[in-house]
Amino acid sequence: MILHRDARCVVVEKPSGISTHRGWDGDDDALLQRARDAVGCHVYPVHRLDRG
Repeated sequence: MILHRDARCVVVEKPSGISTHRGWDGDDDALLQRARDAVGCHVYPVHRLDRG
């Protein structure tokens, strides 16, 4: 999941089938939450690379 991490940037690869962020349904299993748990601080998406 985490491809790169330094003092200013965390790069993650989003697996298929998981949301980027939590939705209105309250689902806690989202990429940003997983990244926050792994890094130990808030993270925010700054760019998304979509295929297709």
